[in-house]
Amino acid sequence: MKIKCLGIIFLFIFGHVAFGQVDNIRNQEASPKSGLNELVVKYFGIEFNDTQRRKLDNKELEFFYIIDTLGNAKLSEVNGIDDAAIIDSFKFKTNELEPFNPKFENGVPTSSIYSIRFSYPTYEYSQYTYYYQNQYYREAKLEDFEMIKESGKRLDVGISFFGNQFMGNPSKYLSLGGGMRVDFYYFPNKKLFFGIMMAFGENGKEKNYPVLGTTKYRNPVTGFIGVFYGRKLNNFLVQGEISYVNQGFSRNNNLDNIEIDNFGGWSPAIYLFRPITLGQDKTLNYYGGPSLFNHLLTVHLGLRYLDLSIKEGSGLMLELGVGYRFVFKSVSEYKLKSDFLERR
Repeated sequence: MKIKCLGIIFLFIFGHVAFGQVDNIRNQEASPKSGLNELVVKYFGIEFNDTQRRKLDNKELEFFYIIDTLGNAKLSEVNGIDDAAIIDSFKFKTNELEPFNPKFENGVPTSSIYSIRFSYPTYEYSQYTYYYQNQYYREAKLEDFEMIKESGKRLDVGISFFGNQFMGNPSKYLSLGGGMRVDFYYFPNKKLFFGIMMAFGENGKEKNYPVLGTTKYRNPVTGFIGVFYGRKLNNFLVQGEISYVNQGFSRNNNLDNIEIDNFGGWSPAIYLFRPITLGQDKTLNYYGGPSLFNHLLTVHLGLRYLDLSIKEGSGLMLELGVGYRFVFKSVSEYKLKSDFLERR
């Protein structure tokens, strides 16, 4: 009798627990199998680059998942960050997660929505961290990078040598000539640019301008200094210029007595440059920032109008030249290959 009573009590307790568990299985919400903390740590383990980590510093994020009947999770929406590369990394990591516990309703698994909210920690960088990062960047070759992304910002310095020929009124007095120009370019993005230019050239003299009379002069030197603005069209750079121009005729009787007659004015122009890359980009830390350096060969064609203080010197000038240019391109993001870092 005593044994029967104990059996009844045992069955009552066991049955209550068992039926409670069955009821829990029949109705449960979706959840990560290893717990919420383990889930978040998986995302903390993504190897973002320095720029991406700074975007995530102390940033609160909200993830929305769609959980299917087998517990497979799909990261559907991410709030708190709009960087496409970072979001893609989160989605890629989600595909590597173990299945969730699916949602059950009356013992039947159903698809559901699950959300979490968490904040990324703030990363601290010492001066030694920056030192080694810069050192590794300088030592690395392009093949040592898993990814390198240009920001579009760029600085060019170019030197060109050209031949020119006047047309219209000036061609009656000046013949074929040549000279040199220097250009300083800044690209705020991949398409637009602006800068300053300086140029000077010497042309042969057929005869004096009427205002100069019959005095014997040397070949005139024409100088330009101005600004330009332009746009990149496929492989060409098209730029418009406006510059101050001065044309000087010098004469001297001896080394201590040189006299110059100057004619000043303004000169609008349009130029077409064709840059040709020479060799492969090289890594460089330009003013402490990651950059790429390269050399360019340029060929250009230009047409300008000289509006001088005398009508005989005012007219068109055609210019054809070849030059050399060195380029500094800013890098916004990069990631070194793991085998390169292991060799350091």
